Amino acid sequence: MSGHLALFIHFFRRESILRKIALLTSGSSFAQVCMIINGIVLARQLTPGGYGAFGGTFVTVGLIGTVFRWGLDTWLLSQGILTDNLPKLVAAAWGINTIAAVTWGVLLLFVLPALSPNVYLVPLVLVSLVDTWSENLFVIQLSALNVLKRLHLVSLLLLILYGGRLFGTLILTLLDITSPLLFAQARLLATFISLTLAFVTFRPRFTGGLVDVFVHILHQSLPFALSDLLTSIYLRVGIILLAVIVGQSEAVGHFSVAYGLLTALFVIPSAGYYVMVPEVARLNSKDKLQLGRTAKGMFTGFIILGIALWLGLWFTGRFLIEPILGSAYHTASELLSALSPILFLKSLGFAGVTVLVAVGWQRYRVVVQVISVLVNVLASLWFIMHSGVFGLASASLITEVILMLGYVGLTIRWLRIASISVWR
Repeated sequence: MSGHLALFIHFFRRESILRKIALLTSGSSFAQVCMIINGIVLARQLTPGGYGAFGGTFVTVGLIGTVFRWGLDTWLLSQGILTDNLPKLVAAAWGINTIAAVTWGVLLLFVLPALSPNVYLVPLVLVSLVDTWSENLFVIQLSALNVLKRLHLVSLLLLILYGGRLFGTLILTLLDITSPLLFAQARLLATFISLTLAFVTFRPRFTGGLVDVFVHILHQSLPFALSDLLTSIYLRVGIILLAVIVGQSEAVGHFSVAYGLLTALFVIPSAGYYVMVPEVARLNSKDKLQLGRTAKGMFTGFIILGIALWLGLWFTGRFLIEPILGSAYHTASELLSALSPILFLKSLGFAGVTVLVAVGWQRYRVVVQVISVLVNVLASLWFIMHSGVFGLASASLITEVILMLGYVGLTIRWLRIASISVWR
């Protein structure tokens, strides 16, 4: 292991990748800290019932919101470097996103309140739809800036988005507001301001000929759209099933708090993914020998990171939530510790996904995701009906194991086909 770690450190120093990851992670981490604090303040101010309505609505709309984005942010990350007309591609992405947002938004505005009127309030659904659409456009802008390697702007814009949301939440809390709708409107305002700044920083080019570009992008980005949709289904379908089956906003609130804190830590391994995808793609086309060495160092780094995150959250999970939010969230604190192994599984999964995306095996990644989503839906249904909210935690762990094994297995298979050894 010491030899692997030395190679990992040497590679990152030589390529200055560690600096890039640190830059993106620092800004993203500050943003995530704001998001965590925002979630804590919201949960405490709204109580489990109010937070369940707020969180359940945004989680559900966010799931469908993945369809709005069509995987265009990830597609731009891997393909934007190959074009000489990035502003036009981004403009086309805006158009695709907007058309999809209007189409699905009208449908959801009628369907969701009918499914669970105690959780999905019509005004709250409407605000969350506009917020999700705006955030999707914002994320597309960030992908363009990532392609241009303007990581300092990406970090700054993320901080403005989440910092603005936290600022709005704190103002309403100081005013002793308890309406989930007003908190949602404050969130939307912060999202719109951040999108405006991102637009000023990088301006899409809305010129003629966008229809042909639409068709081209829709075809090329389809595997990425399916991947993002499946990821979103896995991350959110459990909460939706919990809201429908259990029918209690308190249960949704407890799981939303725990899972929200957990997913906030995903920013650390995901920063490595965003930086390493173009690097691995470059090595795949130019230096297969170095690619093997890089893969070994990268997997070692992700494993070490995953273990540290897992154990850290497992030891502190029971002591994080309840002292801050109060005894009403005791269940959420237990859930957080139970979910902590996901951080290790997710970190190792990111290492595998980095290779698969960089070498053009995105379509095989989708196969693994389809299997995992099917298992997740069936396991969530069974476990929720038998064990309630803790059953959902078990279903999440099972799904992450399947994802990790699938990604790592595909990576090993590609390395063998490409005759690349990680042991040299």
